[in-house]
Amino acid sequence: MGKIQITNDPEKVFPDGTIISVDQLFRDYKDTLTEANMSTYHWLCRIPIPSAIDFIAKAWGFDYKFA
Repeated sequence: MGKIQITNDPEKVFPDGTIISVDQLFRDYKDTLTEANMSTYHWLCRIPIPSAIDFIAKAWGFDYKFA
């Protein structure tokens, strides 16, 4: 699926410059969800990948670029 580079994470969950695979980002996001909101993850898996990454980045408050 590719990789992204975190360019700014105010909460410092990901240090600036961290490169992460899109697969790992999706897994990490899924791990934060409860069973009650797992439908969000299933929706993310059905929409275009760039849109899903944007959604996660906005939800978590970080900036990124494709690596």
